[in-house]
Amino acid sequence: MDEHKKNSMIYLAVIIIVWGFFEGFNYAVISSKINDAYPGKKLDTGAAVCAVVCLLFHPLSFSLWGIVEMITVACAIYGMLRVRAETDNAWGCVLAFCFIWNAL
Repeated sequence: MDEHKKNSMIYLAVIIIVWGFFEGFNYAVISSKINDAYPGKKLDTGAAVCAVVCLLFHPLSFSLWGIVEMITVACAIYGMLRVRAETDNAWGCVLAFCFIWNAL
């Protein structure tokens, strides 16, 4: 492997780890703070707000596949944060962003 490809892979790995850590950790903290301020009875308020905000930060496409992607992203964020709330462990959010979100 030539030096340029090796360096590119190292830089990409650093970006994935740093970005994944901070994005996953931030979603977990924001969701927790929203849940503390506005606890929901049936719906996890923090996870729902984070799912909507996540959709607003990423490009929206109103084609068929764009709508499918929006539904998938909202469900994935909500589910990831619900698991964090149930297990009281935010490392799953960090690992999800490092290995799933950044890979996709």
